[in-house]
Amino acid sequence: LNVPILISTAFEGQCSVDVAAAIKWNEQESHTKYYNKRPFKKCVNDPEGAQMRGGYSGKKEYECIFKPKNATGTIKILVICNSIAHRATKILKPIIEQNFPQISLMRLYAMSACQPVDPVKKCRPYFDGVQKLVLKPDVTFFISDNSKRLMAPFLNGTDDAATTDLTVFLQSLANSSRFVVVDEFYPRPSTSAGMTTSTHKRLLRKQSTTDLKGTYESFRERYSNYFARLDRVHIPNVIRHNTGAAICAEEKGWCWWYNRKNLHAYFTDNLHFTMDGLELLQDSYTNVLKNVVEKIG
Repeated sequence: LNVPILISTAFEGQCSVDVAAAIKWNEQESHTKYYNKRPFKKCVNDPEGAQMRGGYSGKKEYECIFKPKNATGTIKILVICNSIAHRATKILKPIIEQNFPQISLMRLYAMSACQPVDPVKKCRPYFDGVQKLVLKPDVTFFISDNSKRLMAPFLNGTDDAATTDLTVFLQSLANSSRFVVVDEFYPRPSTSAGMTTSTHKRLLRKQSTTDLKGTYESFRERYSNYFARLDRVHIPNVIRHNTGAAICAEEKGWCWWYNRKNLHAYFTDNLHFTMDGLELLQDSYTNVLKNVVEKIG
């Protein structure tokens, strides 16, 4: 008989978890390729965006537009950078649909593995396209992963090249947007195989998962050079989104790498979110959008 395995867990709330289902879910997520397609079906072709950026197209899976059916307002959102931005639109979509009829459009324009302060030759045409595309959107979301230059040792001076490059890039966005939302770098695991694979193997072998977490303090220490640089960026219409606080809100001082209610990993690898991981950011994204929508009026 194919009977689900149930175990009693010791985490907060004492509940039974369907381990067989969790094993299957984590195994499937470890093989799912989210980035060879658009983030969701309603994100469709964007000929207007292509025209605005001079016809350049880097990767069609990363370029699309979403227009909510229930929209009554005219606020336009642009989401840029890399695969982290691509994934983020998956949670931004329901947030917009359910809470913000003022938003009429969300445009995704991203390119895998591109960072504005870590220049790579293949990314130059993409970032040239960004500057052409940022034609007065109301809100631009800058969503990316770790940058080697921004994480490098920071000397307490005013001539840090990485800080200057970041400021110049954000200022270019701020000049053309009413508001720029910067998703701060977030805490993440460092497993050898990736979180879904690691969680799957632990559950399959009936091993404990209670060590799959990190401290918020260690995250802030590890990223101290990045935050020191970010603190030096002073642009009035740039809003920082504290993703770390949202990800580590379940238990004070701790950042869990998996959902203890259903044993789903929060990350597919050690960087990209599963849907469970994205849901950790739902309230904070909602609050950020509420803030900017109210300011736009």
